[in-house]
Amino acid sequence: MRTAVLILLMLLSCPAFAQKEILYTQRQFDSDTCCWRELARSGRYLQGAALIAAYLKDGKPQRRQALYWHAGQLYALGGDNSMALRYFGKTTNILYRYLGDEDARMWYFYVNGVKAFLKRDRQKLLKIISIWKRKFLGNLNYNQLLLLSEHWDMRYAEALDLPKG
Repeated sequence: MRTAVLILLMLLSCPAFAQKEILYTQRQFDSDTCCWRELARSGRYLQGAALIAAYLKDGKPQRRQALYWHAGQLYALGGDNSMALRYFGKTTNILYRYLGDEDARMWYFYVNGVKAFLKRDRQKLLKIISIWKRKFLGNLNYNQLLLLSEHWDMRYAEALDLPKG
């Protein structure tokens, strides 16, 4: 009996078991009224990012790319650019640029534009904006790249006019 109690306490102290959200389906976990989105809405970006990271590690995600993006975005909003870059790097690859359809190519440029902002590589961000302007129609992602460029001296959250993390 004592051994069983010790094992149970050890399991409950493990972050993955302590977070019931790890057991959710991705649809539940990614819903607008749950989990990391609630944390993000209240400005707790780093906690939301850590929850996504735990779900990616111990949950049963079906669409990892989307969760990698959201984790990266929350890390960036919380000011942890190195972790943001790590997760953003898992959301696209060079094949999107050359072999993908138009949506995949735009996604490639958008992610790399955000990464350029976080790396403080203004020339690369401006080059991406220039390529986008020549090859694609504007959309929300393009507008966000413009915002990042216009607010170069700000943190990611400030540039996008979101609450600070």
